[in-house]
Amino acid sequence: MAATGSNNNDNVYAAKPRVGGAVFTAPLGTPVPTDAVGELAEAFTCVGYISADGFATSNTRKSETKQAWGGDTVGSSQSEYADTATLEMLETTAANLRLVYGDDNVIEDGRGGWRVRHNSKELESHVWVVEQLLGADKVMRTVIDKAQVSEIEEVKRNNEDFMSYKVTLAMFSNLDGDTYNDYVAVVAPPEPSEPGGDDPEGPTGPDGGGQPSAPGGDGEPVAPKALDDMTVEELRAYAAERSIDLTGLALKADILAAIKAAEGQQEGGDE
Repeated sequence: MAATGSNNNDNVYAAKPRVGGAVFTAPLGTPVPTDAVGELAEAFTCVGYISADGFATSNTRKSETKQAWGGDTVGSSQSEYADTATLEMLETTAANLRLVYGDDNVIEDGRGGWRVRHNSKELESHVWVVEQLLGADKVMRTVIDKAQVSEIEEVKRNNEDFMSYKVTLAMFSNLDGDTYNDYVAVVAPPEPSEPGGDDPEGPTGPDGGGQPSAPGGDGEPVAPKALDDMTVEELRAYAAERSIDLTGLALKADILAAIKAAEGQQEGGDE
């Protein structure tokens, strides 16, 4: 029987962060996503920028060999298994400091400031989710049901380095025995469209505003659809008409954020 498969560089990826935020946390017990594209629960909070080292996972698996009488090795038995992750949070916020030093050790003053207590209190565990893009047509979501900050490297306070918080996460098994899950989904690329076509008014509608409008029940056009209400396909068409670059964006939230950011820049430049 002939061997199957061959080299394919389309399967070689550099994981990139989701635009607008890639690392999210939530209190322990928050429902976790079970796919790569569903909306996160409202309880999740983005930790903001992380360093260029990104998000890294590490596995420790140890086994002990077993010998028979006479010295022959006849097998092995796994004696240890553990998964950890590392990331470096660049933003100093009260929410991030709670992850690092404990919920009860960060006391906000209600005026934008806070106090951080440093002590030996046990840290809380949280749910962690990391959003990544794989090439132009895939997204990956790493879901950690329960993880606790187990180590933190030195926090530099000087004239040259940003204050940052490089932490190690100890992951704990869920009810299925998994320490974490990676979900990958294929996101369909945008379908090519030809402007105009057989419609004399073109794809932008009679008002030329770039948002399709359909006639109402009385023959009058209804109000243009809001960006937040558009589908991914409609948002891509909207962006194409305005020469807004959506390269590498697959999720609706990322596409929407890119369009709003680009329109904000355009409006600022016109003033």
